Amino acid sequence: MHTLRGLSFILLIIAFSLGVIVHSSALPPFEGSDEDLHYAYVERIRATGALPDRATALTNATKQVSGHAPLTYLVGVVFAEALNLPRLDDPAALYERMGVARNPWNTPGNDWNRVDNHNFYYPVAPADPDLVWALHTLRLLSLGWGVLGIVAAYGAAREVFRVRRWALTATALFAFMPTYVHSAAYLNNDISATALATLTLWCVLRLLRRGASTRRLLILGALVALAGLAKINALAVAPAALAALVLAWRRRGGWLRLACQIALFGLPIALLFLPWVIWGALTYGDPLGTNTHNRPGFFYDPPLTLTQLPAQLPNAFVSYWARFGLSVTLSPAIYVLFALLTLAAIAGYAIAPKGWLRGRGDRALVLAVVMAFAGAGLLRWMSLYPAIPARLALPAHSAFAIGLAGGLRLLSLRMPRLDVPVRVFALGVVMCSGLVAGTLAVDAAYTSPPAARSPDPVERANTIDFDGSIRLLSAQLDTKHLTSDWLPVTLCWEVLRVPEREPAYTVKLIDQVGILADRTTLFGLGLRPTTRWQVGDTWCETVELPVSGRDLPPAHAYNVVLALLDARTFASDWPAMNAAGDGVDPVMLGRVYTPAGDMRTSADDFTETGIVFPGLVALRGYALEGEIVPGGTVALRLLWEVTGTTPDDWTQFIHVSGDEMALSLADGTPRAGEYPTDAWSAGERIADAWSLRLPDDLPPGHYRIELGFYQRETGVRMPVSHEGTVVDSGAALLLTFDLE
Repeated sequence: MHTLRGLSFILLIIAFSLGVIVHSSALPPFEGSDEDLHYAYVERIRATGALPDRATALTNATKQVSGHAPLTYLVGVVFAEALNLPRLDDPAALYERMGVARNPWNTPGNDWNRVDNHNFYYPVAPADPDLVWALHTLRLLSLGWGVLGIVAAYGAAREVFRVRRWALTATALFAFMPTYVHSAAYLNNDISATALATLTLWCVLRLLRRGASTRRLLILGALVALAGLAKINALAVAPAALAALVLAWRRRGGWLRLACQIALFGLPIALLFLPWVIWGALTYGDPLGTNTHNRPGFFYDPPLTLTQLPAQLPNAFVSYWARFGLSVTLSPAIYVLFALLTLAAIAGYAIAPKGWLRGRGDRALVLAVVMAFAGAGLLRWMSLYPAIPARLALPAHSAFAIGLAGGLRLLSLRMPRLDVPVRVFALGVVMCSGLVAGTLAVDAAYTSPPAARSPDPVERANTIDFDGSIRLLSAQLDTKHLTSDWLPVTLCWEVLRVPEREPAYTVKLIDQVGILADRTTLFGLGLRPTTRWQVGDTWCETVELPVSGRDLPPAHAYNVVLALLDARTFASDWPAMNAAGDGVDPVMLGRVYTPAGDMRTSADDFTETGIVFPGLVALRGYALEGEIVPGGTVALRLLWEVTGTTPDDWTQFIHVSGDEMALSLADGTPRAGEYPTDAWSAGERIADAWSLRLPDDLPPGHYRIELGFYQRETGVRMPVSHEGTVVDSGAALLLTFDLE
């Protein structure tokens, strides 16, 4: 049985390693979070033998990573030199060597759109193959750190679980969580900090069981120092180590003994970690290297309050389990499964058998301390900086995985028949998401252009050419009404020639006041740069405009317009031309409308009418303000109740007629052109207003004011009835008046 369990652990390591290698191969160079900066840090040390200059963090090649602790990068330097990897003498030339340019729009407006501008870079020239090979080789270091973390997590789990299969379950939950797999797939310091923090926790739990010998204390202090030198958030394990010392001392007593143990524990920390802290304080006034993150516009000023932090917790939950880069997520259904898994573990603790903590109290306290300090540190960072990912709490990942497995174990103790199903469910969810779904999401976000249908046949007369390079074949608005947080716009393109410069395009939602929403993107939503264009290529893609959080007036029209711009200079200098050779500015894609809803108010005082346009609308009332005299102007307010829909844009008319004359008082689209009939929806109550001016020479007599709708192209009037009687003329009587 022990041999079988040992084989299971080896298979777990193999599955993890293969999963990481596949995940890494799907992740293009530098598309890992800040991977370009981590690589530049390594190359900076190789080129100069010195750490990055924090004083120039706003402009140097390592930017905010300039202040990171150096251990991960020093190991990278040793590894690169041992393998004689190609050097990058000038880290500032990194992007030229890689043949890439920064994607200014790499964070999509809609985080849940998993195929929209997640890539940090787009290619503008062939990449240096030696540099790509060097980076992929350095990524193997992260895989090594990941394996070390798994070994340490298994050791820690064995200190907690008497049943080996549950120790393996906890280790698998640790290893296959998508965020951990992703962290092991690219060059970064999160994975090294997690591995060393997990190794430290294992030693802490062993110390609780075996006692605090001199050798163990020195090793434990050294591990804490190394974890802090990997990344300062890994110091979350230091309080747990101190708690373990106190718990171990409590068994034997003696204040002198405790003082000596703390001194032995602190000695390696003073020798290994404190010199870097002192150097940072004396050189930059920045002991822990955090000030390099304080870039203008990059932090909250003032910090978020405790009452504001709960709004950030959904982001923390999602980004802890599975978020890659800034915004690549998995299917929402997977996060529901993660939530169910967490709730099942909580339920296990809620219904745990009495006395389950007996003999485990010290270990449980240590695990709780690690999670508490890591959580507190995460909340502090979330209060300072926007969109902070919960992967910063990964140094406590082993404690979380053990705690999760512990809750599931307690649930199975209460319900023995659930032992196997619970483990199968937990491992199935985590392994499938970490090894399969995560890799597919990365491939979709960074490598494969989004699935795009071919354009439908179009008439050449309706196309727009931009600078003779790319042709807009068609544009489709998926809706006429702004009823959700996002407005999808589908654009179909054809390549006429490969341009010498990289274009981007912007879609804007505007009215007379200004821009309501806009979205700028590279072609292919970041995944179809001109390096992949060929003459004759056609495709369609859907871009989403964010329209949430706006106080929009009802029954209001907005124009959707398009422009192309230079991706490097942001200049909107791509001339647009229609099929006739005429310049087009702006390029109109269509119109959308805010729904009317119910526009009645408590102050309305309408006169009821019996006018009905069957299948579309009924005129429920009107109000007339002003004196009807020759040359006078009156305000006519109408209240429509929509009963159906029409695909046609009907024009409304209002006529005045007498015994010997008839003339038009008003003619046009309802609500001054802002809300045409093809935008009306059943159930709406639309308030409209017209200003009617009577002729100066209107003679005395009896007059009728009539209204109706007609099609401007054909002149055909919409059928109408008045008080249940069909009006053959299509003009319904609204009111009459007499002029003396």
